[in-house]
Amino acid sequence: MPGIRRVNEETFDEEVMKSNIPTLVDFWTPQCVPCRSLSVILEKFSQTVEGKLKIVKVNAEECAMLASRFGVLGVPTIMLFRNGKAVATKTGVLLPHELRRWVGSCLPEHLNQAG
Repeated sequence: MPGIRRVNEETFDEEVMKSNIPTLVDFWTPQCVPCRSLSVILEKFSQTVEGKLKIVKVNAEECAMLASRFGVLGVPTIMLFRNGKAVATKTGVLLPHELRRWVGSCLPEHLNQAG
């Protein structure tokens, strides 16, 4: 079971930009309380989209250059990538149904049967 992987500046391009499937990137920091809430939601969501969507986490403190590269100004920030390009961004915690709706609207051809 792949689950949610942590990526950093060395592994980001391989794991996200070159991914064969769409990827959701969670930019977070350890002391961010809303980030912890979103992490639980993403963990459950990952089980419903396995094989259709990869989910990875980036510690925005440890990977400040990555956060800057993608214009992350606050955490939690989630970004959807497809074919090496960022296609959508949300900042803040999404409830499970909001997350499913947002991802489904951004990637309908990939997730029309998700969860």
